[in-house]
Order: sequence, then structure tokens, then C-alpha cells
Amino acid sequence: MPAPGTLLQNRYRIIRLLGEGGMGAVYLARDERLKRDIALKECFFTDDGLRRAFEREALLLANLNHPALPRVMDHFTEGAGQFLVMDFIEGDDLTAMLGRRGGPFSVDEALQWADQLLGALEYLHSRRPPIIHRDIKPQNIKLTEEGRIVLLDFGLAKGAAWHQSQIATGSSVRGYTPSYAPIEQMKGTGTDARSDLYSLAATIYHLLTGDKPIDALTRVTEIATEETDPLPSANEINPHVPSAVAEVLKKAMAIKPDHRPATAMEMRRMLMDGNKPPVPEQKDVSTVIVGSPGARHTAGASAQNNDPATQGRKVEATDQDRREERVDKGPTVNVKAAASQLAGSMLKSVTDAAAKIKTVSLWKRAAVAVAVIAAVVLVVMMTWQRSGKQQGGQLAAPVLPGSTAQGPTFEFETVAMDSNGNITARQKKQARQLIEDLGGGVTLEMVEIPAGTFTMGSPETEAQRRSEEGPQHQVSVQSFYMGKFEVTQAQWRAVAGLPKDYTDLNPDPSYFKGNDRPVENVSWWEAMEFCTRLSRKTGRLYRLPTEAEWEYVCRAGTTTPFAFGETITPDIVNYDGNNPYGSAPKGIYQQSTIDVGSLGVANGFGLYDMHGNVWEWCMDNWHDNYNGATTDGSAWQGGDGNRRVLRGGSWNFYGYYCRAASRNWLTPDSRYYFSVGFRLVLVVRTR
Repeated sequence: MPAPGTLLQNRYRIIRLLGEGGMGAVYLARDERLKRDIALKECFFTDDGLRRAFEREALLLANLNHPALPRVMDHFTEGAGQFLVMDFIEGDDLTAMLGRRGGPFSVDEALQWADQLLGALEYLHSRRPPIIHRDIKPQNIKLTEEGRIVLLDFGLAKGAAWHQSQIATGSSVRGYTPSYAPIEQMKGTGTDARSDLYSLAATIYHLLTGDKPIDALTRVTEIATEETDPLPSANEINPHVPSAVAEVLKKAMAIKPDHRPATAMEMRRMLMDGNKPPVPEQKDVSTVIVGSPGARHTAGASAQNNDPATQGRKVEATDQDRREERVDKGPTVNVKAAASQLAGSMLKSVTDAAAKIKTVSLWKRAAVAVAVIAAVVLVVMMTWQRSGKQQGGQLAAPVLPGSTAQGPTFEFETVAMDSNGNITARQKKQARQLIEDLGGGVTLEMVEIPAGTFTMGSPETEAQRRSEEGPQHQVSVQSFYMGKFEVTQAQWRAVAGLPKDYTDLNPDPSYFKGNDRPVENVSWWEAMEFCTRLSRKTGRLYRLPTEAEWEYVCRAGTTTPFAFGETITPDIVNYDGNNPYGSAPKGIYQQSTIDVGSLGVANGFGLYDMHGNVWEWCMDNWHDNYNGATTDGSAWQGGDGNRRVLRGGSWNFYGYYCRAASRNWLTPDSRYYFSVGFRLVLVVRTR
């Protein structure tokens, strides 16, 4: 074991021991050549077979590239030791965090981490040959300061192509941690992807309950003698754990591998479905804001209205109440409030100016004139509000004179692709756009979308479609404008600097930095806040797209899985190129967001990155299928108000998630792993 200060390979200087186990030790070291800290793992192997296996292991790990996995940068042998050089990941492991916390983590925290880890397992298990980690436990998981989960310690990992011959050796068997290891690993009878799912489920169980799960060997023994499994469900220990989530964990921790989820992707979907919040109590749709922003009452013929004890009472609303109120009404500009604010601002300006005016009669004339102007503005804006056409609970925007008839046009290129991922045609097209100046040299490009009718959802014959994508149905939408690109980080900062409406906005929330990269790591509520601030600034009605509008624009007149045809490639869409759709070949996996529009190919309407890059929030509540869906393009309310629709796929998702019909959801306060952003709709009412 090298002492602190030891220089290995004339390059890596040992700083201190970080940890030691039966299989090896990990050191903090300094790469003297690149002047940075690294993690140096020494493996204690005396068996020649294991030495050779470790060398093959190093080659496998060196080719891994995933945000939730450390990079392996070098492998060498020196003296009697074999070493791996890896990224040094700052941050605490989850065991230390759990100990300091003194109790379980919240369900939302634990399941967000589980989702990130399952994404990493999808990646590992899909390698050729597959890589099985075989030592997933809280001690091997770190949470960085940026909120990123990283799965560490591949000392037990085995590539499935060769590990079976090695797995029963003494060194390998001794490596497991009992509370998290499946029975097949304990017995040395062979591990596969389902073994990692057991260990991950045991880890999440520990995080959610604060208790280590009963080990598999004890469970097998008791089951054999008592015929009952002694492992309590997670929700028996922590009642905050949804029963459906507890069932998923217990299924993944089944003694028999065949009873567990078959893949990480399947378990990922099961946990998402299992964390479905209860259906919220339906609000009285006649609730309106009256008086001050903090006071409201329920209009209409209700029992409460007829109760003398409640007449004239003002009920103070919390920020959450007002946020929910906004959902009832949609992300509208509060025109009346804005008009009042404008009128008050105008009067204040004149009052300030009047203090410097000596002539009383002049001041009176100015005050009267401004009061009249303010009143006219207020009446006009209130008239817009009353006469606006309802669209999915939102008020249509006022007429924007000349915007639809005189906006500049732009040229773009779109392509057609065959089922093998070959581009068969390129076409130059034009569309009209409206350019909004956000200040500071930042602009927002909105593309005019023509009215039309389309078939929403996927046919049952579409590969890898899911039941929530049907039944197919006809939807008609009116003309509107939609963002040419996803909202960028520069645009986000410009709007985040505007006065607050309901929610604070972090001006720099994104993990992958870049002015022209899409903003990500933002919740649905924060996207709504962005829309409200932008609408107030511009006097135009900006909002999130409805789910129907989003799919209509994404398809751009096509009926194939993608706007470009039967499949996609990383040349035109940013997704996990290691997992293509259909007959397309594998391609580059960027492993991050990229600048919006940088792939250079738009769909038929002139919009970029509708497939991939980041998931995009929509207005609608989540529904498990399209039975009873709206057909006019409006937002579909009802359903599950605690889940909001996501569309488009992302940089870290497989190709099939990027299809035009693919649907996903998150709770509105979720930010999710650097892969959720949004784009805007501008509603324009023409004469």
C-alpha cells in the first residue's frame, strides 16, 4: 500500500487514503502532469485470472461516458499493485448523509436519485458486452454540490462476456455487501442486470426507511422455514412512501431474479408510475380574484355564498393558493392588475414631475389629462380581458397590429429520412416569424404556425409505442406562434431579472452552461413564472404550449414517428445515440445538451429541436390515455393535476422517447436531472 507522497508512474502522487476494503483501496492523488486531483484505485489481486480480468475490466470502464458515472482515464501495474485512475468526485456519499440526517430522505429526493441511477444502469447494461456493477449501495453513491448523483466503485463490476467464469472465485464472492446483494451473488451462481436492480432497490429502500433491508440469505432461510418473507414493505416503516412505490421495491428485491423487473428501463417506468400523486380535490371553477391579490371569494350560487356568516368575508390566500388560482385560469397576464399598475405608474410619474411645476393650473391640466389616459388604458385592457376568447382556460391575447401580416420571413432546411437513417431528401422552405427584443442584445424568435387539423397519438403498429399514446383522435388547432427554439439560458436570464410575480427564479439554474444552450433544471411552476413575467414586459400573451399544440407543431404535417420520417440519427437530433430507434445505426451520444438549432435541421414548420435536447413542459394535466381528450387544441384539464405533461425526449434518453407521440410527466415542482426545459407559445388574435 503506497504511503502519502509516493509518486507512481512518475505522474500520480498519493495525497491520502480515502477508503479501504477487502478488494482494494482508494486514494486521493495528484496528477502532476495535468495539475488536478484524481482518485486512484488499487486492487488487491493475487490470482492471475483475476489480474487478467481486471485488465479487461479497465478497458471496458475506460470507454464509459455517462454523467452519473466517473471516467476511468488510465490503468497501470506498478510493483505488486494494479491501479485505476478515475475522476475524483467531490461530495458526500449517501451513507454519510443518511447518518447526519438521522432519518430517511424524502420520497421525491430518493426517487429522483433512483431515476438518475437507473439511467446509468440502462447505459451500463446496454454496453456490448453488458457491464454489471455488482456493488450498488449508499456508500458507493455520491451527491455532488451541483446535485448530480454519481455511482462509484467498479471494483466488483464484471462484463457479462467473461465474468461468469470468474464469479465463483473466493475474492469475487467476498466482495458483496450483504444488505444489498441478491442471493445469486451470495451463492456465486451468476449475476446479470437484474442483480443490479436488486441492489439498487435495496439501496433506495434504505434511503426511504432509514433501515438497512434484511439480507437475502436471512430471507431465504426464513422463507424456507416459515413460508413468509420477513422483509417489511417500505411503507410499513415509513408511511410517507406510496404503497405502489413500496411494491416496486419489493418486486425488484424478489429472491428469484425472474420475479424482478427485466430491465432498468422497466423499473424506471414502474417507479414513475408508482409515484403517482393522489388525484387532487377539484376546485370550484368559478373562483375568481377580487379586491387585493391576497383576498378571494367564490362567486356563484353555492351554499357558502348563501351563508350569512361568510358573506363579505375575505379569505387570505397563500402563495400556493394564488399559484393554483393561476392554474385554474391559465398563465394569463392579469390584465386588470397590469392596467391598474400602468395607470398608477403614469399618475406617479406626473405627480413627481408636478412637484417641480410652479404653475398650479398647468399641473391640474396635466393631472386631468393623465387620469383620462390612464382610465382609457384601463378600460381598453379590461375590454380585452372580457372579450378574449377562451382557449383551454387561458384568455387569448389582444390583437397585435400587423404582426401576422408583416413579420419577417426566414429560410430553413428540413430533411426526409428512410428507416435506415439515411437522408433521402433535403428541402429549403420559408416561414414567418416575430422577433421579440428582450433587451441586452437578447431576442426571442417566434414562428407563425398555420391553423390545421391532425391525427394526435400513435397507431398501435408504431414500434415501442405505449398505451398512453392512444387512442388516436382528430384535433383542430387555430393559428399561433411557437418558439423557433427551446428557451435558452440567455433568454431565461433576461426574463428572470424582471419583477417577481409568484415565484423566485434562479437566473442560472442549468447544469450544462452556455448562453445558447436550452435552459434546463427548471420546474413547471418556474416555466409558468417565466411566461407571466415575459407577458407583463411585452404586453403580449406568452404561455406554455398545450399538449395538442405541441404534437401538432412537432409533426409539422407528417404522420411518421418523427417529423423527418421513420427514424432519427444523432446528426439531426440530440439523444442517446447508443440506443437508436428502428433500423437506424448507433451514433454519437453527446451526453449533454447542445446549442439550440446547432444541428442545422428544422421540421416542416421551421422549428428546431422538437425531438431531443431537453424535455419540454406543456400546460396540460396528465391523463393515462386520450379517452375524452379535447379536440380543439386547448389544454386538457381534469385528470391528475399533480402531474404535468412533458414532450420531446432528451439528450440522455433513447431514440423512441423522442417520437412525436411519446409522452412523459413529472410533478410540477420537479426539475429532473438537467434534462427538462420548455419553449413558448404566443397567442395572437387576428381580426
